[in-house]
This record gives sequence, C-alpha cells and structure tokens, in this order.
Amino acid sequence: MPFLARIRSLRDLLLRKEQLEADLDNELKAFVEQIVERHVAHGMTHEAARRAALLEVGGLEAVKDDVRTARIGNGVETTIGQVTAVLALEAVIAGTTGSYGASGSDGVVPLG
Repeated sequence: MPFLARIRSLRDLLLRKEQLEADLDNELKAFVEQIVERHVAHGMTHEAARRAALLEVGGLEAVKDDVRTARIGNGVETTIGQVTAVLALEAVIAGTTGSYGASGSDGVVPLG
C-alpha cells in the first residue's frame, strides 16, 4: 500500500472510527444478504438461507474483529489505549484523582 494511503487509513482510524464501523457493518450485512439471496435462489427458505450464510461467513462479530485487527493503525490505537490506562492508574496511585462511592442518602462520599 502506498505511503499516502497508509497515512489516510491511519487518520481515518483515529478520527473517523464511528464511520468506519458503520461502513464495515453495512458492507458485511450486504455481503451476507448476497449469500442469503443465492441460497434462496437454490430453494432454501429465507430463515435457513440466513442461518447458512452466517455459518458460511463465520459470524459477523468474528469477521469484524479480524478486519479491525488487520487495519493499518490498529497498533497505534492499541498503544494509545494502553498508555491512557497506565496514566490513569498512575494518577490513582499518586492520589491526584479521587475515588468516590455512594453511601445511601449521604450522596457521594470519598473512599480514600
């Protein structure tokens, strides 16, 4: 993949994640529907054809996970999530953030 295409893909992953997920969902649904139509044309009921199509694809969520893993920038996104978690944990350990709980009608009560 050319360098500029990789940069665009990374930008989209970081800035347009919801749109990428919606596009992926729509594309997979259309793909499954094509398989359903093929099975129906060969005499299956719509319900049986849909079940067969989902088995053939291997499950929509599994395919989505595979696509997400293969996307350029997935490592960057994972690293950002890990760094964010470490910084949040560090802030809690250092005491710069409070931990709060609820205690009946008393409202919010500091735990630490």
